[in-house]
Amino acid sequence: MMLLNTTSYAIVHDLIPRLETHFLERFPDVKPTIFSLLNGPPVEDPIEIRISGEDVDQVFAIVDQVKAHLSAIPGAKNISDNWGARTKKLVVRIDQPRARRAGLNSQDVAVSLQTVLSGFETTNYRKEDKIIPVTLRSVAADRQDIGKLESLNIFSQLTGSAVPLKPVADIDITWEPAKYLRRDRLATVTISAGHLPPQSLEPYPSAEPLPAMRMPASSSTDASSDRPSTKKSTTTAMPTR
Repeated sequence: MMLLNTTSYAIVHDLIPRLETHFLERFPDVKPTIFSLLNGPPVEDPIEIRISGEDVDQVFAIVDQVKAHLSAIPGAKNISDNWGARTKKLVVRIDQPRARRAGLNSQDVAVSLQTVLSGFETTNYRKEDKIIPVTLRSVAADRQDIGKLESLNIFSQLTGSAVPLKPVADIDITWEPAKYLRRDRLATVTISAGHLPPQSLEPYPSAEPLPAMRMPASSSTDASSDRPSTKKSTTTAMPTR
């Protein structure tokens, strides 16, 4: 957090968009939240829309539509959600018939991959009153190269032989949310947005109705803003087809 002092309060509103442009052009991974000092309780995100549902993919399909709808509203800015950017995940799909023919099982594959990627604790080294774990792990170059992982030898605890990973499993890279947030046992995504000063957006979705979208009966939306009359958020069940 940074606190900037200006020579005059009149130039604050003109300075905010210049600072936002500066950060976005030079630091694209940063989400700048710049505002003048507020009177009263602080408001982190003036506009919040919460979407809940059982199916994560369907929820995010609605999230993308709502973000696009918010982007079309004049003055809306810093539109994001609280699940963060998606991260890469390494998925190993074991072909059980081929693995059994090679004398391997899922545990053999899991232990060998853990040894290479995360490390396998083999023993402990005791020094005075301290216990130092001794971990067996592959070098960083082998852990970051999928081609080398496919040629990794999987040790069979049953036969004592080693079999390459490629003939018994397929490795794929998928993108998944960095974290899962739930509310009332439903996957819940909160979309947040700000608005340009000195204008203020009308409460959403009363002034800007949600576009027509299909959602399961168990899904719902919850919208609120920082306006005093809308402190209590309103819940709207999405129609189903």
